[in-house]
Amino acid sequence: MKQLAKMAVVAVITALVVMGVSYWLTQRGPDVRVTVQSIRKIAYLATVEYRLAALMDQTYRSQSLFTKVDSSRMIAYYTGTVKGSVDLDKADITIDNQPEVGRVTIHFKPGSIVVSGVEIIPGEDSYKEITCYTKPLFNPPTDEQRDRLRGDALKIIRQKAIDQGIVAKTMENAKTVLSEFVGAFGLQAMIEFDEKAYDPLAK
Repeated sequence: MKQLAKMAVVAVITALVVMGVSYWLTQRGPDVRVTVQSIRKIAYLATVEYRLAALMDQTYRSQSLFTKVDSSRMIAYYTGTVKGSVDLDKADITIDNQPEVGRVTIHFKPGSIVVSGVEIIPGEDSYKEITCYTKPLFNPPTDEQRDRLRGDALKIIRQKAIDQGIVAKTMENAKTVLSEFVGAFGLQAMIEFDEKAYDPLAK
């Protein structure tokens, strides 16, 4: 519920900012036109943020006298923020500023939807080692093992964002932001995404 509430607040703020910017531009006079540069500047408002968590429960094994045994166990809780955004450098933009019949066409090409790695926001996100139990005569998890567990947690958090629809939400936000922006000038927005708009392998 908290995540949904945060996304709703972001959506409201985005709409208000877009309307405010659009109103300011239209008040500058009839010569104001939509440009590729103005579209690039406004596109950042389509960014979506997902703040997610991963609970890791890892058992480590060590060599005893005759065989390997469960020697220690660590439970840790990690949180992080994943962002979805559009890359206008990977989009074809065509602008027709004609009054009443003008149109802005934006085609997002492969790789134009970007899902960030997990970002750690100071004061919000953290790594918390809840407990670590080590059997007598054995060593606790090493720094390397702790770092590996943290790396695994970050991969899980990012994948959770993808599984929970951050790509689709980014597309939805981009359509809303850009349509409202060009619509303030009386232009129609035609926005489409390539089927591989999100392509982790695209460069």
